[in-house]
Amino acid sequence: MHLVTEVVLREGPLEVFLCKLNTKEHEAILHIDADARDIHLALVAAKARPGTPVKFVPEYTPATGQTIKVSVTYRMKGKVQSHPAAEWVKDQKSGKPLAHDWVFAGSRFFKDPEGKNPDYYMANNGEVISISNFPDSMLDLPIKSSKDVASLAFAADTPKIPPLKTPVLVTLEPVVEKK
Repeated sequence: MHLVTEVVLREGPLEVFLCKLNTKEHEAILHIDADARDIHLALVAAKARPGTPVKFVPEYTPATGQTIKVSVTYRMKGKVQSHPAAEWVKDQKSGKPLAHDWVFAGSRFFKDPEGKNPDYYMANNGEVISISNFPDSMLDLPIKSSKDVASLAFAADTPKIPPLKTPVLVTLEPVVEKK
C-alpha cells in the first residue's frame, strides 16, 4: 500500500515517523492528510494482522503485530530515490540507522460514552507510525522507546532527509511470516 506524504521536519529528536496532518509535526519527519482508520483498513485488506499496542501497566509490554516493511520514495536532484524509512532515523547514542522494523499494533478506539458519535480511532491523534512507544500508535517499534523528551533515543538523520515540503511516497508492505 502507498501513502502520499510530505516532509515536515528534518532535524532534532523524534517521537513519530509519520503523523496525521495538524497533529505532531513538531516531532515527526512526515505528515499525511488522511484518516489513520483508512490506513488501518487498507493494511487489513492487504492481509496484515494487527496485534496489540504497547502497555505500561502493570509492566512494560512491547507492541505486537505483523511486521510491516516501511520504505520511502521521493525525487532528489532530479533522480528518484527509494530506500527503507529507517535510514532517516538514527540512534542518538550510536549514530547508526534505526535497526528495528515496525509492527502493526493497530492502535485502539475510544467509545463515545453517550453513544452519539462513532468510535474514534486513537492513531488520529498523530501516532500513525511511531518511533517512541504510544498506546495509540498504529505502527510502533517492538522495543522499549521512551517518549520522555529527556530520554528520546532517536533523531532525524538530517543529511539523508530531503528538503521540507518534499512529497514522499511511503510504502507499507506486510512481511509474510515464514513457517
